[in-house]
Formats: sequence, structure tokens, C-alpha cells
Amino acid sequence: MSYSAMPRGTIDLSRAIPPAPPKLETALVEAMGMLAASGSLARSMRRNRFAGTEADQEAAALWLALRLGQAPERGRIILANGTQSLLGLLFYQLVGAGEILLAEALTYPVLRPLAQRFGLILQPVAIDEEGLLPEALEAACERHRPKALFCNPTLHNPTTAIMGSERRQAVIELARRFDLLVIEDDVLGPLHAAAPLPLAALGPDVVWYIQSLSKCVSLGLKVAYMVAPSANAAETLVQSAARHSFWFPSALSADIATRLIVEKAIEDIAAAIAGRALHCQDIARRILRDVPFYSQSGALHIWLPVPSPRSAVDFVATAAEQGLLIRPADMFAIDGSDGPPKPAAVRVALTTPETDEHLELGLERLKSLLRS
Repeated sequence: MSYSAMPRGTIDLSRAIPPAPPKLETALVEAMGMLAASGSLARSMRRNRFAGTEADQEAAALWLALRLGQAPERGRIILANGTQSLLGLLFYQLVGAGEILLAEALTYPVLRPLAQRFGLILQPVAIDEEGLLPEALEAACERHRPKALFCNPTLHNPTTAIMGSERRQAVIELARRFDLLVIEDDVLGPLHAAAPLPLAALGPDVVWYIQSLSKCVSLGLKVAYMVAPSANAAETLVQSAARHSFWFPSALSADIATRLIVEKAIEDIAAAIAGRALHCQDIARRILRDVPFYSQSGALHIWLPVPSPRSAVDFVATAAEQGLLIRPADMFAIDGSDGPPKPAAVRVALTTPETDEHLELGLERLKSLLRS
């Protein structure tokens, strides 16, 4: 069913859009005011922002240090206009058409069409309540001899799983053993204060670490940072696409992001978004108090099993007919010989509605569907 064919009064719980807390509005107004008063705004926007300026990279290092435990050297940091642009660079230059890319059996849904666009062969790796299974990763490496692994160890999309420190170390050891390039997506990491150190902190020699500001600041800012294993690796990657400006960050967005970091406003914004996410989860627990689901602090969604004998796809279709948009497990599943059966579960985004009342109404509709 298309959006235009939706019933009137449709409530969208399908897209995990971060909230826009007052702190974000205030910080953006202040940052833009400072940029406007700087006298150099037009000059800053006169040229493409190739991989970020020195100031952008220095600010990024300060921000990324909060997750990585220490600031990465400036030369290892690449700025782009979003995670998908960075994945495109990696897939084209470092993985290559015809090579095998491993990913969690349930994963970022854009990964499948993006891998297909670059000619990669996507193979699933089994997961459990803690995320990627090291024994399944080892078996996949022995069977397929993959070139790379894409994974989301912290607040996994869609299950919200958080991989423990011991398992993270096991993944790094397997990556070194099989000469596996690891691409770590840590988009929600800044929203979960108790998260273990990223894979990139444990194995910086094998991990390409990506952190977008799309969830912890604003979807529309379109700024993502990547930390390469070395400055030479970063330089080689960006030079391979130096003339292709489609992946460059917007100069204005980069300036705003840098200003938010330097003024330390970004930490308050992320904390406010994490607080709003917890508030939305409390609403979900109250309304769905008899319904089991999975979530973690900082997650913008919940992962909810569908009662037997319903399938996730049928349940989502019925929900859409009644004016409720959610996403089935099938949307996140990777087809492949090693893939487990698709679970009967749905992802329910909590932070898209702008008011508690709309969220409550959507969750009440969901509860009625679960009981019917």
C-alpha cells in the first residue's frame, strides 16, 4: 500500500526519525548565528568540502573520542554527506564487484540494494539476542572466503541487540585471522551511554568505523564521519573518488556540525534525544504492558514478536489497513544459503510522532491488532 493510499489519520511508526528537542533548535540557531556573523560564510561555501577541512576533522576527532576512548588522528577521519556515501566508497574501492560481503542476517535495509548496485554478493551471518554469533561468522568465513563484513554491534537495527565486550574481541580476532575488512556502523552508539567500546577501538587495524549524525543530532544535517585504519588508507580511499563530488559533505552542514562540537552543544543534543527515546519507551511499556518486546536505552524503536500463527508481512499489511505503519522483519532480512528463517517480528519506531498523544494512539492501535 502506497503512502497516498493510506487511510486518513495514518500514524507512521515505521521510520526511526530522531526527535527535535528544544536543545537542538536552540543550538542550531546559535550555530547559524555565529556562522552568519563570522564574515566568512560565503567564502566557506565557495568550494566543495573535500572529505572535510582540517577544522572539521579536528572537531570530529573530539566527538568520536567520546565513543572510541581516545581521539583518532586527524588524517584517519573522512567526512561525507551520509553513511550511504561512505559505504559506496568502500564497496567500490575496497570490496569490489563479485566479492562477498557478510552482514547480520537482519540488517540495515538499504544494505541490500546498495550492495547490489556495486555488484557485491551479500551473505547472512546468524545472530542471537547479543547480535552477531562468532561461530557463525567463523563458519561463513571458512565457507565463502568473504572480503568484508558489515555489522551494527551497538543498538542493532532492527533487534536493538548490544554485543558484549567478549564477543566483540572474538569478532576482531576472526577478522584478523581471515583478513576480513570490517565496516562498523555505530549510528546509535552516542545515544547509549553504557555501550561497550566499538570494534574500532579494539581492532583499529581491521575496522572502518562509521558514525553518522543522522540519529544523535538531526536526520537532515547529512554529515557522517568515518575513521580509517590508517591515514594512508584514508588518503587512498578519498583520492580514488576525488573528482566525484556526490559524496562530499555540504559545506554548510559541515560548518554547523563542527560548530556544534566545538561549542559542546552536540553532547547536550544527543543527551536530549536519548532522554526523549527513553520517555517514548516508557510510554510503550505502559501501553503494551502485557506484550513482550525488546529495546535498550538510546534505541529509537522496539522489536516486537508477532503472535503465532501470524506472519510479520501479514501483520504489517493489516496494520496499514487500519492506519498504522510499521516494518516487518522481512524488510531487514538477507536471503542466502546460510540465512536462518525470517522471524515473525516487527520493528516499531517510537520517535517519529511529534507528540505523546500521536504515539499513544499508534501504540493503542498496535495493541488492538495484537489482541484481535
